Amino acid sequence: MNTQINDQHIVEEIKRGNVKAFDSFYSQYASAFYGDIKRTLLQEDVSEQTLIQVFMNIWSNIKKYNPDNEKFFLWTLKIAKKEIRKRKTEIVIEELFSCQRSTTNGGISPNDLKH
Repeated sequence: MNTQINDQHIVEEIKRGNVKAFDSFYSQYASAFYGDIKRTLLQEDVSEQTLIQVFMNIWSNIKKYNPDNEKFFLWTLKIAKKEIRKRKTEIVIEELFSCQRSTTNGGISPNDLKH
């Protein structure tokens, strides 16, 4: 069976709320998405949470997918990339605040580095 035809069928079934079709889609693509997520975020627990969120986003936005605009895999990949960027930003912000807290609680401050 042609991949594009198979994707169209899966999309139609997922749009109908067919959980088995979504499970099939998950089984087919989860490892590819997880690899990309893990390479970017580097933290296993955050990567697993992000993978779950990616698939939740796909499920909740499936009715917005239009096959005339792009292929299904590309559409899902964009959702994954957007979630990865969001999580990466959250991690960076968290690290920045963590550094600020440590400098205000007896840690090294930028003024300590001046000669």
